[in-house]
Amino acid sequence: MTRISPTLLASFAALSLGTGAFAQDGKSGTPQPRIGGEAFAAPQNEATGGEPAETAPANTTYKPLLPNQTRAPKPLEATKVQSTVVAKGLDSPWAMEFLPDSRMLVTEKGGKLRIVAKDGTVGQP
Repeated sequence: MTRISPTLLASFAALSLGTGAFAQDGKSGTPQPRIGGEAFAAPQNEATGGEPAETAPANTTYKPLLPNQTRAPKPLEATKVQSTVVAKGLDSPWAMEFLPDSRMLVTEKGGKLRIVAKDGTVGQP
């Protein structure tokens, strides 16, 4: 009687069990969505208009799993934003950090570090 090595036996068991993961049910056709129903619908409440904010045609051939999955609901009114110019003469400001004395460290995309004073004057790099 020949003896089978434990390594060979373990390899055979792993291969035979692993092939079940690749078995198909024999049905062909288009795949069906895995999930659906109202639980996955876009939220609808008084803060949203119900329609998606983005109404332009999709710019990709990606098909979402659910309808309007990638479309955020449009708010009923636009957010009011007030902007103020603090400093001029910066070349592509990239990031800023406020110092304890109210000055700002501003980095420019080209790699320069500038200090902007409280009155808006920009220091030399």
